[in-house]
Amino acid sequence: MRLNKTNISFTLIILIIVSVSNLSAQVKRTKKFYIKHETSGKYLHPSGGYAGKGVDLVLFDGVKEEASFYIEYADEGNWGYLVSSSKPSLSIHPRGSSINSGDGSLLSFWTGKLLGSQFRINPETKTIEHKSGRYWHPSGGSDMPGNGTKLVIFKTYNPNTKFIAVNRNGKEVDLQLPTKVSTRWKKVSSKENNTQLSINITGEYSVGTFNRTTTTNEKESTISAGMEGSMFGIGLSASAEFRNLFSETKESAKDETKKTTEKYELGPGQSLVLWQQELVSTHFNRKETTLSTPNIKWEKVGVNPNN
Repeated sequence: MRLNKTNISFTLIILIIVSVSNLSAQVKRTKKFYIKHETSGKYLHPSGGYAGKGVDLVLFDGVKEEASFYIEYADEGNWGYLVSSSKPSLSIHPRGSSINSGDGSLLSFWTGKLLGSQFRINPETKTIEHKSGRYWHPSGGSDMPGNGTKLVIFKTYNPNTKFIAVNRNGKEVDLQLPTKVSTRWKKVSSKENNTQLSINITGEYSVGTFNRTTTTNEKESTISAGMEGSMFGIGLSASAEFRNLFSETKESAKDETKKTTEKYELGPGQSLVLWQQELVSTHFNRKETTLSTPNIKWEKVGVNPNN
Protein backbone atom coordinates (compact mmCIF):
# COMPACT_ATOMS: atom_id res chain seq x y z
CA MET A 1 0.00 0.00 0.00
CA ARG A 2 1.37 3.43 -0.96
CA LEU A 3 1.53 5.97 1.88
CA ASN A 4 0.30 9.41 0.97
CA LYS A 5 1.25 12.63 2.76
CA THR A 6 -1.75 12.36 5.08
CA ASN A 7 -0.74 8.85 6.17
CA ILE A 8 2.86 9.95 6.71
CA SER A 9 1.75 12.94 8.81
CA PHE A 10 -0.54 10.72 10.87
CA THR A 11 2.30 8.24 11.41
CA LEU A 12 4.62 11.03 12.57
CA ILE A 13 1.99 12.27 15.02
CA ILE A 14 1.63 8.75 16.45
CA LEU A 15 5.41 8.45 16.83
CA ILE A 16 5.59 11.80 18.62
CA ILE A 17 2.79 10.80 21.00
CA VAL A 18 4.47 7.47 21.75
CA SER A 19 7.82 9.21 22.33
CA VAL A 20 6.27 11.71 24.73
CA SER A 21 4.50 8.87 26.57
CA ASN A 22 7.79 6.99 26.92
CA LEU A 23 9.51 10.08 28.30
CA SER A 24 6.71 10.56 30.81
CA ALA A 25 7.08 6.96 31.95
CA GLN A 26 10.73 7.59 32.72
CA VAL A 27 10.10 10.34 35.27
CA LYS A 28 11.48 9.12 38.60
CA ARG A 29 10.13 10.23 41.94
CA THR A 30 10.81 9.46 45.58
CA LYS A 31 8.26 8.74 48.25
CA LYS A 32 6.60 11.65 50.05
CA PHE A 33 8.59 13.22 52.88
CA TYR A 34 8.88 16.25 55.14
CA ILE A 35 11.95 18.39 55.78
CA LYS A 36 13.19 18.85 59.33
CA HIS A 37 15.88 21.20 60.62
CA GLU A 38 18.05 18.88 62.70
CA THR A 39 19.25 21.06 65.58
CA SER A 40 15.96 22.85 66.27
CA GLY A 41 13.56 20.04 65.37
CA LYS A 42 11.41 22.50 63.44
CA TYR A 43 9.83 21.59 60.10
CA LEU A 44 9.50 23.33 56.78
CA HIS A 45 6.20 25.25 56.48
CA PRO A 46 4.73 27.66 53.94
CA SER A 47 4.65 31.16 55.42
CA GLY A 48 1.07 31.80 56.55
CA GLY A 49 0.28 28.08 56.48
CA TYR A 50 -0.78 27.65 52.84
CA ALA A 51 1.36 26.82 49.84
CA GLY A 52 1.04 29.13 46.86
CA LYS A 53 3.03 30.78 44.10
CA GLY A 54 5.54 33.19 45.65
CA VAL A 55 4.93 32.00 49.24
CA ASP A 56 8.19 31.88 51.23
CA LEU A 57 9.25 28.81 53.17
CA VAL A 58 9.81 29.09 56.91
CA LEU A 59 10.64 26.88 59.89
CA PHE A 60 7.88 26.15 62.39
CA ASP A 61 6.94 23.62 65.03
CA GLY A 62 5.08 20.50 63.92
CA VAL A 63 4.43 18.76 60.60
CA LYS A 64 2.50 20.65 57.94
CA GLU A 65 0.91 18.65 55.11
CA GLU A 66 1.21 21.61 52.73
CA ALA A 67 4.97 21.30 53.17
CA SER A 68 5.27 17.66 52.18
CA PHE A 69 7.42 16.98 49.14
CA TYR A 70 8.77 14.41 46.75
CA ILE A 71 11.90 14.65 44.62
CA GLU A 72 11.38 14.46 40.87
CA TYR A 73 14.79 13.60 39.49
CA ALA A 74 16.10 15.67 36.60
CA ASP A 75 18.86 13.34 35.38
CA GLU A 76 20.81 10.24 36.31
CA GLY A 77 22.51 11.97 39.20
CA ASN A 78 20.84 13.03 42.43
CA TRP A 79 19.77 16.48 41.21
CA GLY A 80 16.05 17.03 41.12
CA TYR A 81 13.08 19.24 41.93
CA LEU A 82 11.53 19.46 45.40
CA VAL A 83 7.89 19.25 44.35
CA SER A 84 4.94 19.93 46.64
CA SER A 85 3.04 16.64 47.03
CA SER A 86 -0.20 18.47 47.81
CA LYS A 87 0.17 20.98 44.93
CA PRO A 88 2.41 19.38 42.26
CA SER A 89 2.41 22.54 40.11
CA LEU A 90 4.60 24.11 42.81
CA SER A 91 8.20 23.32 43.72
CA ILE A 92 10.90 25.00 45.78
CA HIS A 93 12.88 27.75 44.01
CA PRO A 94 15.48 30.24 45.19
CA ARG A 95 14.15 33.76 44.63
CA GLY A 96 14.59 34.46 40.91
CA SER A 97 15.08 30.75 40.03
CA SER A 98 18.58 31.42 38.71
CA ILE A 99 21.36 28.85 38.43
CA ASN A 100 23.56 31.66 39.78
CA SER A 101 21.35 32.54 42.74
CA GLY A 102 23.51 34.36 45.26
CA ASP A 103 24.03 34.18 49.01
CA GLY A 104 20.92 35.06 50.95
CA SER A 105 18.45 34.14 48.19
CA LEU A 106 15.13 33.25 49.83
CA LEU A 107 13.48 29.88 49.21
CA SER A 108 9.84 29.95 48.15
CA PHE A 109 7.17 28.08 46.23
CA TRP A 110 7.08 28.77 42.50
CA THR A 111 5.91 27.12 39.31
CA GLY A 112 8.07 25.45 36.67
CA LYS A 113 11.03 23.07 36.73
CA LEU A 114 14.20 24.92 35.75
CA LEU A 115 17.92 24.27 35.99
CA GLY A 116 17.98 26.97 38.66
CA SER A 117 15.38 25.13 40.76
CA GLN A 118 17.34 21.89 41.12
CA PHE A 119 18.53 20.66 44.50
CA ARG A 120 20.03 17.51 45.94
CA ILE A 121 19.81 16.07 49.45
CA ASN A 122 23.00 14.55 50.85
CA PRO A 123 22.19 12.09 53.68
CA GLU A 124 25.86 11.88 54.69
CA THR A 125 26.35 15.60 55.41
CA LYS A 126 22.62 16.24 55.99
CA THR A 127 22.71 19.18 53.63
CA ILE A 128 20.40 20.36 50.87
CA GLU A 129 22.43 21.83 48.03
CA HIS A 130 21.27 24.16 45.28
CA LYS A 131 22.61 23.75 41.74
CA SER A 132 24.70 26.90 42.30
CA GLY A 133 26.72 25.03 44.93
CA ARG A 134 25.05 26.90 47.81
CA TYR A 135 23.34 25.22 50.76
CA TRP A 136 20.13 25.66 52.72
CA HIS A 137 20.42 27.79 55.87
CA PRO A 138 17.91 29.14 58.36
CA SER A 139 18.10 32.90 57.89
CA GLY A 140 20.53 34.24 60.50
CA GLY A 141 22.31 30.89 60.83
CA SER A 142 21.09 30.02 64.34
CA ASP A 143 21.08 26.43 65.62
CA MET A 144 17.73 27.16 67.30
CA PRO A 145 15.85 29.47 64.91
CA GLY A 146 12.47 30.70 66.06
CA ASN A 147 9.11 29.97 64.47
CA GLY A 148 8.71 31.87 61.22
CA THR A 149 12.43 31.94 60.37
CA LYS A 150 12.84 32.02 56.60
CA LEU A 151 15.11 29.75 54.56
CA VAL A 152 17.97 31.00 52.38
CA ILE A 153 20.90 29.54 50.46
CA PHE A 154 24.51 30.27 51.30
CA LYS A 155 27.88 29.14 49.93
CA THR A 156 29.03 27.13 52.97
CA TYR A 157 27.41 24.81 55.48
CA ASN A 158 27.99 24.11 59.18
CA PRO A 159 26.41 22.12 62.06
CA ASN A 160 23.51 24.61 62.22
CA THR A 161 22.54 24.03 58.58
CA LYS A 162 21.66 20.34 58.69
CA PHE A 163 18.31 19.16 57.34
CA ILE A 164 16.87 15.65 57.20
CA ALA A 165 14.09 14.07 55.19
CA VAL A 166 11.59 12.37 57.49
CA ASN A 167 8.15 10.76 57.45
CA ARG A 168 5.15 12.18 59.28
CA ASN A 169 6.34 10.58 62.53
CA GLY A 170 9.75 12.23 62.31
CA LYS A 171 11.63 9.06 61.31
CA GLU A 172 14.38 9.58 58.75
CA VAL A 173 13.62 8.18 55.29
CA ASP A 174 16.09 7.03 52.65
CA LEU A 175 15.61 8.97 49.42
CA GLN A 176 18.78 7.97 47.66
CA LEU A 177 18.01 6.34 44.35
CA PRO A 178 20.84 4.88 42.29
CA THR A 179 22.90 7.10 40.02
CA LYS A 180 23.97 4.11 37.96
CA VAL A 181 22.90 0.49 37.55
CA SER A 182 25.10 -2.21 36.01
CA THR A 183 25.95 -5.91 36.27
CA ARG A 184 29.09 -7.74 37.33
CA TRP A 185 30.21 -11.27 38.14
CA LYS A 186 31.15 -12.32 41.67
CA LYS A 187 33.09 -15.42 42.69
CA VAL A 188 30.92 -17.92 44.59
CA SER A 189 33.16 -20.96 45.01
CA SER A 190 35.91 -23.03 43.39
CA LYS A 191 36.33 -26.76 42.81
CA GLU A 192 39.46 -28.83 42.10
CA ASN A 193 39.69 -32.44 40.85
CA ASN A 194 42.90 -34.09 42.03
CA THR A 195 41.87 -37.57 40.90
CA GLN A 196 42.51 -39.46 37.66
CA LEU A 197 38.79 -39.71 36.91
CA SER A 198 36.08 -37.29 35.91
CA ILE A 199 33.83 -36.29 38.78
CA ASN A 200 30.48 -34.54 39.10
CA ILE A 201 30.69 -31.37 41.17
CA THR A 202 27.96 -29.26 42.70
CA GLY A 203 28.15 -25.53 43.24
CA GLU A 204 25.80 -24.02 45.81
CA TYR A 205 24.52 -20.49 45.36
CA SER A 206 21.59 -18.32 46.32
CA VAL A 207 19.31 -16.06 44.28
CA GLY A 208 17.63 -12.88 45.45
CA THR A 209 20.02 -11.94 48.25
CA PHE A 210 20.93 -8.29 48.43
CA ASN A 211 23.37 -6.19 50.36
CA ARG A 212 22.58 -2.51 50.82
CA THR A 213 25.21 -0.05 52.04
CA THR A 214 23.66 3.38 51.54
CA THR A 215 22.57 5.31 54.64
CA THR A 216 22.06 2.05 56.56
CA ASN A 217 23.64 -1.37 56.27
CA GLU A 218 21.20 -4.13 55.40
CA LYS A 219 21.63 -7.75 54.43
CA GLU A 220 18.60 -9.77 53.39
CA SER A 221 18.08 -13.27 52.03
CA THR A 222 15.08 -12.43 49.87
CA ILE A 223 13.94 -9.48 47.78
CA SER A 224 12.09 -6.92 49.89
CA ALA A 225 9.00 -5.02 48.80
CA GLY A 226 11.00 -1.82 48.45
CA MET A 227 13.88 -3.36 46.58
CA GLU A 228 12.58 -2.57 43.11
CA GLY A 229 12.32 1.11 43.96
CA SER A 230 15.84 1.29 45.33
CA MET A 231 17.39 -0.78 42.54
CA PHE A 232 15.36 0.70 39.71
CA GLY A 233 15.30 4.38 40.46
CA ILE A 234 16.86 6.84 38.06
CA GLY A 235 16.86 6.32 34.31
CA LEU A 236 16.55 2.57 34.47
CA SER A 237 13.31 2.52 32.50
CA ALA A 238 15.58 3.07 29.49
CA SER A 239 17.15 -0.36 30.04
CA ALA A 240 14.85 -3.31 29.44
CA GLU A 241 17.82 -5.62 30.05
CA PHE A 242 18.21 -4.65 33.71
CA ARG A 243 14.49 -4.60 34.38
CA ASN A 244 14.04 -8.06 32.85
CA LEU A 245 16.95 -9.39 34.87
CA PHE A 246 15.38 -8.06 38.05
CA SER A 247 12.04 -9.70 37.15
CA GLU A 248 13.75 -13.02 36.43
CA THR A 249 15.50 -12.83 39.78
CA LYS A 250 12.22 -12.25 41.60
CA GLU A 251 10.68 -15.29 39.91
CA SER A 252 13.69 -17.49 40.62
CA ALA A 253 13.76 -16.46 44.27
CA LYS A 254 10.27 -17.95 44.69
CA ASP A 255 11.45 -21.45 43.77
CA GLU A 256 13.96 -22.92 46.22
CA THR A 257 14.63 -25.95 44.00
CA LYS A 258 15.97 -23.77 41.19
CA LYS A 259 18.35 -21.62 43.16
CA THR A 260 20.50 -23.80 45.36
CA THR A 261 22.82 -25.97 43.26
CA GLU A 262 24.45 -26.23 39.85
CA LYS A 263 26.10 -29.49 38.69
CA TYR A 264 29.10 -29.82 36.40
CA GLU A 265 31.39 -32.63 35.23
CA LEU A 266 35.00 -31.88 36.16
CA GLY A 267 37.78 -33.71 34.30
CA PRO A 268 40.97 -35.17 35.86
CA GLY A 269 43.29 -32.45 37.17
CA GLN A 270 40.87 -29.65 36.30
CA SER A 271 39.95 -26.70 38.50
CA LEU A 272 36.91 -24.49 38.01
CA VAL A 273 35.43 -21.39 39.60
CA LEU A 274 31.69 -20.80 39.94
CA TRP A 275 30.67 -17.21 39.14
CA GLN A 276 27.29 -15.55 39.70
CA GLN A 277 26.03 -12.40 38.03
CA GLU A 278 24.70 -9.63 40.27
CA LEU A 279 22.88 -6.37 39.67
CA VAL A 280 24.77 -3.42 41.13
CA SER A 281 23.23 -0.02 41.77
CA THR A 282 25.67 2.75 42.67
CA HIS A 283 24.28 5.36 45.02
CA PHE A 284 25.27 8.71 46.46
CA ASN A 285 28.98 8.84 47.39
CA ARG A 286 29.57 5.63 45.38
CA LYS A 287 27.93 3.32 47.90
CA GLU A 288 26.22 0.27 46.44
CA THR A 289 23.27 -2.07 46.56
CA THR A 290 23.82 -5.51 45.08
CA LEU A 291 21.33 -8.20 44.10
CA SER A 292 22.35 -11.78 43.25
CA THR A 293 20.68 -13.06 40.05
CA PRO A 294 20.03 -16.62 38.75
CA ASN A 295 22.75 -16.29 36.10
CA ILE A 296 25.77 -18.47 36.95
CA LYS A 297 28.65 -20.05 35.03
CA TRP A 298 31.78 -22.16 35.55
CA GLU A 299 35.10 -20.77 34.35
CA LYS A 300 38.66 -22.11 34.39
CA VAL A 301 40.92 -20.82 37.16
CA GLY A 302 42.47 -17.53 36.09
CA VAL A 303 39.53 -16.54 33.86
CA ASN A 304 37.62 -13.50 35.15
CA PRO A 305 34.31 -12.91 33.30
CA ASN A 306 34.41 -9.23 34.30
CA ASN A 307 37.45 -8.63 32.08
